[in-house]
Amino acid sequence: MQPIEIAWIVGGVFALLATVITCVEMYMHFTHYYKPHLQIWVVRILLMIPIYAVDSWLSIRFRSAAVYINTIRDCYEAFVMYSFMSLLIGQLKGEKNIVFLLRDKPPITLLCPFCCWSTERDWRFLLRCKRGVLQFTIIIPVCGLVAVVMEIFDV
Repeated sequence: MQPIEIAWIVGGVFALLATVITCVEMYMHFTHYYKPHLQIWVVRILLMIPIYAVDSWLSIRFRSAAVYINTIRDCYEAFVMYSFMSLLIGQLKGEKNIVFLLRDKPPITLLCPFCCWSTERDWRFLLRCKRGVLQFTIIIPVCGLVAVVMEIFDV
């Protein structure tokens, strides 16, 4: 057997194991659905594990199609980032409560060259965090599509 075939078999075993464990965990969330407004975000985040596992496994076998497969993974990763931000906001009981909690925290001291940036923890801090996540959810799929187009045109 060639090393790539061994890697594909071992990767497949671990991808299958990760997928089974994640499916059991998602099943447990669905059977104990006591906080649906939070658990739906958790399940969406957990779904990232099988997507990464299958993506990696398929990329080992089909190297020429890895760009296309990774683009699908990147799009879901962007959605997971949004889901994680929504989970945090939900877990901390909404944006108003987060601003209230952050108001009592002292400013953060950043290292150079970021020491000139504002580090006040107020509603603007939360807004910057949300904007950063939303920018990520837009930029990553666009970069993935650019990579696919460049792959198609062999650039």
